[in-house]
Formats: sequence, structure tokens, C-alpha cells
Amino acid sequence: MSVFWQLSAGLGLFLLGMSFIEQSLNTLGGLKLQGFLQKHTKNPIKAVFGGTIATAVLQSSSVISLIVLAFVGAQMIQMHNALGIIIGANLGTTFTGWIVAFFGFKVAFESLSFPLITCGLIGMTLLDQRTARHQYSKLVGGFGLLLFGLTFMKAAMEGVGADFDLRVLQGHSIYVFFVFGALFTAIIQSSSASMALTLTAVSMGIIDLTAAVAIVIGADLGTTATVILGAVNGTAPKKRVALFHCLFNLIIDVIALLSIVPLLALVQWILPTDNPLYLLVGFHNLFNLLGIIVFLPLLPWIASWLEARFAVEETSAAKYIIQVEPGVTEASVQVLNLEARRLITMVANLNMVWAGVPESSEPFTTDDPVKGTTPHFELRNRYNEIKALEGEILRYMVRVRDAGEHGEILSRLDALTAAVRNAVRSVKAIKNIRHDVEQFERTNSKKIAKRYAAMRDSMVVFYTQLANVWSNPNLDTNFEDMVDIKQLLEPDYRQHTDNIYAMVSDPDLPKEAVSTLLNVNRQIHTANVALLDAVNELLLSKEQIDVLENIQLSSAAR
Repeated sequence: MSVFWQLSAGLGLFLLGMSFIEQSLNTLGGLKLQGFLQKHTKNPIKAVFGGTIATAVLQSSSVISLIVLAFVGAQMIQMHNALGIIIGANLGTTFTGWIVAFFGFKVAFESLSFPLITCGLIGMTLLDQRTARHQYSKLVGGFGLLLFGLTFMKAAMEGVGADFDLRVLQGHSIYVFFVFGALFTAIIQSSSASMALTLTAVSMGIIDLTAAVAIVIGADLGTTATVILGAVNGTAPKKRVALFHCLFNLIIDVIALLSIVPLLALVQWILPTDNPLYLLVGFHNLFNLLGIIVFLPLLPWIASWLEARFAVEETSAAKYIIQVEPGVTEASVQVLNLEARRLITMVANLNMVWAGVPESSEPFTTDDPVKGTTPHFELRNRYNEIKALEGEILRYMVRVRDAGEHGEILSRLDALTAAVRNAVRSVKAIKNIRHDVEQFERTNSKKIAKRYAAMRDSMVVFYTQLANVWSNPNLDTNFEDMVDIKQLLEPDYRQHTDNIYAMVSDPDLPKEAVSTLLNVNRQIHTANVALLDAVNELLLSKEQIDVLENIQLSSAAR
């Protein structure tokens, strides 16, 4: 039993280390990897290459698959190129095996893992998690935990070899090892961990090379479990990619399983070595590479076939207007108001996440919150959802107008239209500075970080005040609060501008830093004003809005 717990602890540490490495690399290079994938999907060959390199760097085919799904859903890449990335990602995952085989069993794990864990975890604890240094510490600590987990697994496997008769395991069919590899990987959802465990068993002589190969083939099939679960209630493109992923892995795995003897002989001919670790990883490389060679010419045909497998669902970004026909006037205006409020809340939350505001400071409440830990491509999907919702709201308004409504109804529709357009203008302004914000969050300059932190703190104050008005049913009090908020916006913006200009003479700052800070300050101010105007259109009367505009003009004139 102690051997079991030691093996389980080692596996847990290995998985935790892999998770840290994946998270840190995704944060440090996630945007660059996404840009790399988008750039290298012009044809299937480039797509395969891009998927291989991206997965080898990020060490997570799951993240790459999610990015691909996002790109396909946004119609940024064609289906057959997306399939190329998927099969390339399969090859990219094999690099973990080479790392473990080459380094994992040639160094003293504990002598290297302890300093890595010490430096990495202490750095994670002491450094601000929004900085690049924190992510680098997580990367170092993750690698240390990975090696330490291998130490435990190696020691446990030595115990297994001492306690059990090897002939019991040697008598099993390769199909049993294949099923074990598939089920084990499906449960722990990590082919890298399965490979590490298998390599450890081979190095200790617990299983022979043929049995280990069968486990690795099964593990390749087990990775499809995550994709299947993720596509159960997914969109048509997501189901198509998941179906291809399953079929591709199933076909190449069955071929590899039935051809173990000749393929293993080919690997031994290519790699002139008797080291079973290298031969095992080489086999893993070979059958994934053969899968690419077989499927690559067929991708355009397979993509066309997949397009016919699932009908495109009629999805809607709206939640309320789809429940009421535009001809029912009062109900139509009511659901439009609810939908506009929902859009404004989505914009407010996305603005704050994109601006780097901590989750604990997000004052707006919603049924579908955006978390700061959400990957960038999912945040971009949320932005696309806001844009889609804007389009549906505006089309619904046109249908209400076409019903022949006039007078007060039309005036209310104008206000709702202005609210929606201002809200979207607000999120666009923040979207434009997202790249700059990420640079500020990772900068080594304390002065730049401090200046942006001040702007972000002002943003938190503004959103908190606005959220209090947003949730207040008293219209008279709302107007008084809006006056206070409006009067603070311009002076606050000018104060930040003056503070940034004061940094011009600092010789330690890059020349472009001041310009970037000024642009970010201006875009945040634009977003704040637009969001305030959107809230005003929903909560205040036209007369009150006119008064607010005069207050702004007089304030600006001074």
C-alpha cells in the first residue's frame, strides 16, 4: 500500500508541475503563440508545423485545441487548416517524452529538484502574480515539481519490482496494456504523465518495451476523452474538430497497435541504440509522424466531409429579446431594456478584466462573470459575443420600428440604441490597449507599473461608483450621483495626464513609455465616458442627460 501511495504522490507532483509549466508558458507566451498559430495556418502544411511547434513549446495539446476551436468559431481559419493544427499538436506532445527520457533518468532528481522548487515556489509566493517574474518563478517551480514527482515514481517502481513477480505482468496481452494506457490517460487527462509513468516502469524493468509501446499507443487514444467531453454540448465546429480528433487518433492508434513489430524494428533501425527509453519515445514520434503523412493530403476532403456531419446550430447571443415578438410594444421595449442592461454589465466586467483589475475589485454583478484568469482567446470570444449581441439588439429595434410605433416608444428606442452603441464604444477603447496593459503588468520598471496602477485604481473607483448607481432604483438619487461622477472624470483624467508628462525628463524610462501611457490614459478615459453615457441613457431622462452634458461642457471650459 505504501508503494501505491508513493506512486500516486509522485504522479500528483508530476501533474502539478506540468500544470504550473503550462500556466506560466500560456501567460508568458500565450498571445505570441496565438499569433503564431494564426499566422501559420495559411495552408495545411504550415498548420501542421504550427501545431507541432506551439504544442512543443506550451507542452499542452489541450490549450492548443482550445485556441483552434476559438479560431474556427470566429471563422479566422478554415476547417482543413484547423485539422492540420490538431494533427501537428499530436506530434508536438511527443517532445515531453524526449525531455523525460534524456534528462529524467540521467540526473539525480532530488539534487536538481530541491533548488528549483525552493526558488520557484518562494518566488511565486513573494512576487506579484501579475508580473512576468512571478510566471518565471512558476515555470521554475513547476519543472522542479515535475522532477521531484519523477523521483517518487522511480522509487515506487523500484518497490514494485521488488514486491511482485515480473512474470505475472509479462503474461498479459499487448491489448491489455493498450486498454490500460487509454483508460489511465482518460482518467488523469495527461498523456505526458502517462508517458513519464511508462518510461519509469521500463527503466526499472517492470514491463518490457513491447508492453510499454502498447501503453503509449493507448495513452494517445485516451487523450481524446477530454475533447469528447468538451464537445458534448458544443457548437457544430467544435463537434467537427472533436470528431476528427477522435477518428484520427483511433485510426493511427489501431494501425500502430497492429504493426508494433515492424514499426518497432523500423525505430531500432533509425535509432542505433539499445536504450529502451529512446526506442519507446522514438516509436511514439514515428507513429504520430506516419499519421500526419497519411492524413495530410486528405485534410481538404475530410474537412468537406465533416462540414456535412453536423448542422450549424441557430445560436443567439441574446437572452431576453428572443422570447418576445417585436409586435408586442410594451413587452418589446421591456426586453430590450433588459438586454441592454445585460450588455452594459458584460462590457463593464470585460473592461475591468482587460484592464488588469483584480477580480475582488469587480463591482458589477452578472449571471455569466468574466474572470481575470480566463485565457485571452476566451476573452476575445466574449468581446465577439458582445458585438453579436449588439447586432441582435439593433436588428430587433429595427423590427419594432417597422411595426409602426411612434412618439414615446421611438424616443425610448433612440435612448436604448445610444446606450448600446456607447457601451460597445467603451469596450472597443479598452480592447485597443489590451496589449499595452499586458506589457505594463510584466514591466520591470517600477515607475511605469506605479503610474499604470494609479490609473487602474482610479478606474476601480469610477466603476464602483457607477455600479452603486446601476443597482439603485431611486432615479432622483441616481441623477445626483451621476453629477458627482461626471464632475470627477475630467479632473481625474487631466491629473493622470500631468503626472505622465512629468515623467518625460526621466532618463531611465524608454522614449515610447510616456507616449504609451498617455494613449492608455486617453483610451481609459474614452471608455469611462462612453460607459457613463450608456448608463445615463438607461437610467436618466432626456432632460437630466441634457443637464449633465452642460455640466461636462462647463467643466471642460474651465
